[in-house]
Amino acid sequence: MTAASLPTESLVTVVGAFPHLDIGQSRVGRFLIQPGFRISQDHVSHREMLDSFVATPSRYVFEMLRRTRETRRDTPRILIFNPLLRLSSYLIRLTLARVSESHHADAVVRSSNGLPMAYLLTLEPTEHYRHLVLLSCSNPELDRKLLAALYFRDVGLIAIQFPCLTAVSNGFLPGPYWRPMEWCAQNALDVLHEIDGEPTAPIPDQRALRDAVRISAFFTHHAGDVLFMGIAASMTKRPLFDEILINEAYFPIVRDNPGEVGFSTTDGPIPFRGEYRKEDCHHFLDMVPRLARGIFHVYCRATRNYNFTNFHFIDHFRFCLGESLTDDSQLHRGLPSGSVQAARSNDDGQPTILLHFDAGWPLKVYPRALQLELATLLRKQGFRLIALDAHAPLPSVESERFRTLEEFDALLDRVDVVIGMDSFPAHYAAQARAIKTIHLFSSTHPVHSWAGDSADHHALHNSESCCPCLGWDRCVRHGGSVCRNFATPTAVMRAVGEIIDSLPRVAPTLERLPLPSSKCPRQFRGGTGKTVSFRERDISRTRLQLMRPFRYLALIPCVAAILVGEFVTAVHHEGLRKALYLTHAFVRRHFPRLLP
Repeated sequence: MTAASLPTESLVTVVGAFPHLDIGQSRVGRFLIQPGFRISQDHVSHREMLDSFVATPSRYVFEMLRRTRETRRDTPRILIFNPLLRLSSYLIRLTLARVSESHHADAVVRSSNGLPMAYLLTLEPTEHYRHLVLLSCSNPELDRKLLAALYFRDVGLIAIQFPCLTAVSNGFLPGPYWRPMEWCAQNALDVLHEIDGEPTAPIPDQRALRDAVRISAFFTHHAGDVLFMGIAASMTKRPLFDEILINEAYFPIVRDNPGEVGFSTTDGPIPFRGEYRKEDCHHFLDMVPRLARGIFHVYCRATRNYNFTNFHFIDHFRFCLGESLTDDSQLHRGLPSGSVQAARSNDDGQPTILLHFDAGWPLKVYPRALQLELATLLRKQGFRLIALDAHAPLPSVESERFRTLEEFDALLDRVDVVIGMDSFPAHYAAQARAIKTIHLFSSTHPVHSWAGDSADHHALHNSESCCPCLGWDRCVRHGGSVCRNFATPTAVMRAVGEIIDSLPRVAPTLERLPLPSSKCPRQFRGGTGKTVSFRERDISRTRLQLMRPFRYLALIPCVAAILVGEFVTAVHHEGLRKALYLTHAFVRRHFPRLLP
């Protein structure tokens, strides 16, 4: 379909996700501007999309289109602003002005510094548009070619002679984290060229060839992530993917998954396991040679920071896989009541407790002194103790190693209660085996991985205001390698008594922990509460041209204020050393010629 076959004056619905701008509904010329969406860290609704750390900007492009079509079924054309970017109201107005002058029916809007600011699409009633998840959202020319190949039409490029500020994005991780998405978009374009049929073939035939290509979600990561992704897959009714790619070492976790989307496997390294210490984005590029050819791949790893959300990881993955989640009642609420397994029988009647004090990084590990104190208290109460993967022996405690999932399942058959860190063994015991579990949380947010607040599953912590933090091996508030947010052995013993005896809890240990606004980076904070509305004169080309010099001058203090504010926030919450490291990384990313 070409631009000439469509009326250029058809109504254009305008949507976008702007946390700093409260966009009101208005009608301006050919544009029907809808109230702004928000990538929300606390609640979900029709206008609040769940902040998923594994959902790319393109996933939010698709979600905004899907929700708009569900409420406005007669929408002929749509202009979707790129959720990767934190656009000013001036850039939004400039985009509307340029689109109104353009003759393109479909187009990608490009800033002067080479970023795709918006996508103009003519909607077909028979299209599902799930292939929008293949967009890079960072390379306008690549996205233009991809849209043309995906939807069999001419797609133009509309240039905006003004730069888009990239010092702070719309909450997405910057720089290298865009590279996997660009590879996925280029791979999709290459696959489409390989299967390209006759140019004169009917559109339904070309669409059938495209739809026959499988879409794979790249997710070759840690065991706990795979566990939660598997649960999410079993709950997802409208998956966007045909398969989920995981590391072969973790396939036993999801072997019997009943979900509509299947799992495939690959070999290769796992980030931060053994000697392999690369970040998610670099790991993906290392894995590219192992990816199957002839299918669409979508990067489903960290593109946002999960520390600033109040959602369970299962919901993060459900949204990534395709669930809209438009009401808080749809969110994960823990294991169903009564699902816990019965206590194991012992000849002498002594309950058996499995202790697991290991974790993915040092601040998540229960301090050695507290381990010894807790083991002593448990032995005095007559409990049988088994330590899993202990770095150093615990006195009078049986020791076991985690070798295979089958062996671990056999070990769980012997225990009544699991006490563990925010790590796979405790999560598996609670989520997959429904064993009574006590989770000991420290620097990580308990909401992300809890099994429910009940008599059978406790999540213990000290409710320190610094939780969650981004610390790895050092407490940025007190120094040292010990996190002060761990529950004391006395508190753990109290929880053990409640779980063993199935006593009603006096008060819930775990509450949803609202994150203080001062802790959240600038890009996550909401607007001023003042509604921004657009009028005809706001998209006047003459008026916008007169404002251009003043807008350029305003960029300098704006960037300076953002960077200084971010540095102060980083020092306050992460410490001076980490703040300087982040500053160095930022300068290398944005000004590569200044540093080696």
